[in-house]
This record gives sequence, structure tokens and C-alpha cells, in this order.
Amino acid sequence: MEYQDFTFAPNGAYTEENCPMIEAMNVIGGKWKLTLIGRIHRQSPARFGELRRSLVGITQKMLTAQLRELERDGIIHRKVYAEVPPKVEYTLTEYGLTLHPIVSGLYAWGEEHRRKRAVEAEELAHTTCQPEEILVRRLSVAHREKPLVRHSE
Repeated sequence: MEYQDFTFAPNGAYTEENCPMIEAMNVIGGKWKLTLIGRIHRQSPARFGELRRSLVGITQKMLTAQLRELERDGIIHRKVYAEVPPKVEYTLTEYGLTLHPIVSGLYAWGEEHRRKRAVEAEELAHTTCQPEEILVRRLSVAHREKPLVRHSE
């Protein structure tokens, strides 16, 4: 796959109509679409109920809407079996499979970003005071005494 320099538009300015990034986000943007693409790739074929159980927090209405949009855009294929109760399976299309390296790359980036944020939070926790420690220090200074020492239990 050849990567284009996406910082410059052919005519000097990107618009909603000619920007490839906007076009891509119109297809894969949304809170659940990338996760759905990854799940369907791993669980293929994936059933509706399995997808719903594996995505904590998604509503049935949202799952249905996201799946319909992915199907409309040619990313997934929906196969309905004539059974009672109805059975529906989702698979990635050949076109949808072209998103695998992108989804994998974003997943890896997300893991690294999460680790980075955790390290930053840990460092911040060690360099800042807790609210009660701040209060104790302020009281100590206000009374011009030695700083009060709080003993851990």
C-alpha cells in the first residue's frame, strides 16, 4: 500500500468532498466500528448476540446501526439463516479485510498510549500531594510550626 502525503490537497485545500481522511472516517469513525471490525475479524463468523455480549456498554440499537452502516459501506457481510429463532452471522468482506492492518496498527498504538498515560499518572501521583496533606502543610505554615508529620497506619 502506498502512503500519500496527506498534508497537502491537490488544489491546496481539503474540503469535506475531497479529503481522503474525512472519507475514511465517514466509514470507520464512530465509537464502536473499529472494535466491531476487529471482533468480527477474530470471531468470524460472528453472531449478533456474541458481538453484543463482547462489547460492554453498547446498546442493541447502536450495535444494529453500526452493523448496518458497515454493511452499507461494504465492510461486512450479513448472512441471515431461515431459522427460528433467526440466526444472523457477520463476516468481513474482502474489502473489509483490507482494514486489518489499519485496525491492528490503531490497536497497538492504543495499547502504547494507554501504557504511556498510566506511567504519567503514576509519576504525577508521586509528585503531587493529596488534598489532606496540602491542608496539613497549610496549617503548619499558618501556625509557623515545623511541618506536621502524618503517620501512616
